[in-house]
Amino acid sequence: MPQATPHQRLEVLTRWRTEAAAAGHPVPSDDFARELSEAGSHAKSFLESTNDSAVAAWAPTLNFFVKQWKMSVILPDLPNHLKAPADSAAAPTPVKPAAVVATSPPPNAGDIAAPSLADARFEALKAWRTAAIESGAESVGNIRESTLRRISGSEVVTEPEVAPFIPASLSGFAGDIAGVLGGIASKSTSVAAVAAAPRAAIAPPPPALPSTDAQAAAGPEMEPTFSASSTTAPVHDVAPEGYEGFDFSRASEEVLALRGSGTEQTGLLLAWDALSTADPVVLYRVVSGDQYAPFNPDTADLVISTAKTSVKDSRPFGSAVRHLQVWANSGTSVEESKASQPVLHAHASFVAPPRRVEIRVDEKKVIGQWETWPETTRVLIFRVPRERAAQESMAPQHQILSGSDNLGGFVDSDPDIRGKCFLYQTVAEAPVDGTRQRSVPVVQIVDVPDVLEPVLDLVIKRHGDEEPQFDLTWTTPKSGQVAIYRTEQSPQAGVDRRALSESALEQAGLVTQARLAHPISRSIDGTAEMLDVPWPREWKFAYFTPVTLLNGQAFVGTSVAAVDPPRIKIAKIVERVNKQILTFEWPQGAASVFVYEGVTDQAAEVATQSNQAHEITQEQYVQQGGLTFPRPLSPKGCDIHLVAVAFLAGQRVVGPPATVRYDRLFRLRYDVRQLRGLTGTITAVSVTLRSEEEMSGPPGFVLVHNPDRMPLSKADGRVLTVAPEAVEGSPRAKRMGFSQLGNVVSKAWRTPADTWKLEVGKPRGYVRVFADLPPDGNVLLALVDPAPSTLRLESLMGRIGGLIGG
Repeated sequence: MPQATPHQRLEVLTRWRTEAAAAGHPVPSDDFARELSEAGSHAKSFLESTNDSAVAAWAPTLNFFVKQWKMSVILPDLPNHLKAPADSAAAPTPVKPAAVVATSPPPNAGDIAAPSLADARFEALKAWRTAAIESGAESVGNIRESTLRRISGSEVVTEPEVAPFIPASLSGFAGDIAGVLGGIASKSTSVAAVAAAPRAAIAPPPPALPSTDAQAAAGPEMEPTFSASSTTAPVHDVAPEGYEGFDFSRASEEVLALRGSGTEQTGLLLAWDALSTADPVVLYRVVSGDQYAPFNPDTADLVISTAKTSVKDSRPFGSAVRHLQVWANSGTSVEESKASQPVLHAHASFVAPPRRVEIRVDEKKVIGQWETWPETTRVLIFRVPRERAAQESMAPQHQILSGSDNLGGFVDSDPDIRGKCFLYQTVAEAPVDGTRQRSVPVVQIVDVPDVLEPVLDLVIKRHGDEEPQFDLTWTTPKSGQVAIYRTEQSPQAGVDRRALSESALEQAGLVTQARLAHPISRSIDGTAEMLDVPWPREWKFAYFTPVTLLNGQAFVGTSVAAVDPPRIKIAKIVERVNKQILTFEWPQGAASVFVYEGVTDQAAEVATQSNQAHEITQEQYVQQGGLTFPRPLSPKGCDIHLVAVAFLAGQRVVGPPATVRYDRLFRLRYDVRQLRGLTGTITAVSVTLRSEEEMSGPPGFVLVHNPDRMPLSKADGRVLTVAPEAVEGSPRAKRMGFSQLGNVVSKAWRTPADTWKLEVGKPRGYVRVFADLPPDGNVLLALVDPAPSTLRLESLMGRIGGLIGG
C-alpha cells in the first residue's frame, strides 16, 4: 500500500494544529511539525527524543498519527479523546460565540429527533478500533471509518452478518465487531425509551454556537429541539413522524437534479438547492427506491427527514440502480410544514458500482473479480497509468476489454503493463429510464511487477572461413537486460527451468569472464542482435547462452551449440600405377570425411549432391594412411571433392568442400623380347609399346641396362642405342620415338648387334624402359613393366644350368 508522503503528513499536522489552537490548546511549533513529517520511519524515535513540553502533552495524539501513517492510513480520523492534550486538567478556553439563539420550550416527544442508533453504533465501533490500535493490534487500522459507518447504518449484529462488510484479510475481527454491536440496545428500544421519558427529564439544550472548526472538533453534533409552532427554520434533522399522508393533490413544479458524489464505501453525499418559497420553514424528506423510482414519499424507503440541503446515504445498495428523491414540505412552522402536501423537489438515479472488488497480479497477468447486481448490463474497465491519473481518469483511450461485458471480472494479459503502476477503475453500467447510466468508479492501484522471461529463440549464423565469426539474433524480452555467455562447455543441466539469483550463475557454469562485451543493437520489430563474435582458437565446440537479468535475478534461456565446421587441408592424390590414394590433413573435430567424384570443372555444390560417396573415419584414415579408391579414377581426369562432417548435439555439421583436380593419366605397357644367336647368347633386345588411350605426340622412351639390378630410373644404368626394327639401315638413337600410341602394339625398336656387344658385352643384369619426359612436362602417364623374367638378361646355357642346379 502507498505510504503517506512528507507533504501529506505535514498537511495532516497543520490541520490538527489549527483546530487544536482554535479550541484554546497550546500546540507544538511549526518547525516541530515539519521535522516530524519528514522523519519517515524514524518518527517514533524522533518523538521520544523531543523534550518540548507541548510535544509531551500531545504524545498520545502524535503517536496515534505515527501509527496510522505506518499502516498506510494517509488521512487518519482522530478520535475525540485525542483532540485535547493528555495533561489538560481544565477545559480549554472556548471561542466566544457571536450570538445566542433563543429557543422555545421543549416540544412534544413526537417532534424531537430520536437519538440515532446508527450514530451510537458508529461511536462505539470507533472507540473499539482506537483501543485496539493502542493495545498493539495495528492491523485494525486497515478497517476504514467509512466501513464502520456502513456497518453502523445497517442492521447487522452477528458475526456472519458483519463479515461481508470488511476485507477478507481482516475477517478475524468480525467477531469483535459483532460483540460491540451486541452490547447496544436495539433501535426500537432506544426510540421507545426516549418517547416514554417524562418531559421534565429532557434537559434543555445549551445555547447554540456558530459553526466553527473548534465546535466540529469538540465532539458529536448536538441536535436542537424546535417548538411545533416556532417560525424559526430548523437547521438540523427533524423527527420523521407526523407528516400528512400523500394524496396526490399537489402537483410538483420544476424538479431539480439531485447532486451526488462518493462511493458505496464512503456513502453517497447528496446535495440539492433549497426550495424557492416564501414559507419560513421547509422540511425535506429524502427517500429512495432500489430498482424502481418511488411514486410517493410515504411508501418509499426513508433516508432522512431534515431541514438541511445535504445528507449522506451510507446504506449498501439493494439492486443495480438506486432512485433517490427529495420531497419538500413548507409552512410557517414545523407542524404546519408536516401537515402540508409535499412536492417532488429533486431526484437522481445512481448505479451501484461492482461489489467486493478484488484486483491482483498473477504472474504476467492482472486479474480482477467482483460481484454485480442482476440488472447490471456490463462493467467498464479503465487502466490508467498512475502518472496520467490526475488528467485522464476514465478517459476513453484507457478503456480495456471493451468487447466483453466483464460482469464477473477480467483478465488483463497485455505484455506492455509489466513494470508499471496503474489505476484500475471499474464502472458498472445499467439501464435507467431507457438509457445507459454509469456508476462511480471503484479504484484500485495495482503495481505490476516485471516478470523475468528467458530468451528461447537465439539464432547464430557463421561467416568467414579462415577466421570464423558469428552473428547472434534473438527476440527482446519485455523486461530486463539480456547478457550472452560464450562457453566451451554447456551450462549445467536444468539451469534454464527457473529463475535464480544472479550470483548463482557461476555455479551453473556461466562465469563472468564468459559474458560477451560486444554491443547489442535493437530493432523496432522487437529483435536484438550481436554481430561479429569471434571463434576462440583451439575450441572444438562453443555454447552461446542468453540470460535475462532483472533486479539481481537471472533467467537462463535456451543455449545454442556451435562448432567450427571442419575444413580439409593439404589434400592430394598419390598415383600408384594401378590404384590411387587420397591423402590429406585430418580436420580437427571431424567424425568422418565424405569423398565425391565429379567431372572436371563441375561445381562442388552439385557434385556433393550425389549419393555415391566414399566415407572414411578418422580411425580408418590412421590405419590405412589415406583413402584408396576402390576402382581407378577416370583416365580422362576428374575433380575429387572432400567434405568433413562433425556432429554436435545430435546434429550433423558439414564443413566447406575442398576440391582436388585429378588430371588425365595415360597408362602404357611395354614388352621386351630377347633375341639369341645359335649358341643361345642374347644378341639384341626388341621393345614394343601400347597405350590404353589414344595418345598423340607421346614422349620419347629410353632403354636402360644395369648389370647388377633392376634399374630404378633412366639415370640408374646405361641408356642403350636403339633403331627401328622394320626399316633396315634406319638411323640409330638413344631415344625411341613414336608419332602416336594406341591400344595396338607399336612398331618395334631393337638394339643393333654391334652396339649391343659394345654397350652390354657379356649379357647379364636387367634392362628396363623409362619415359624420357622433359623437366617441365605436364603429361601424366604410367608405364607398366612386363614380367620381370623378360627383363632379366641371361644366356640360354646359364638359364638351363640354373634350372638344373636349382
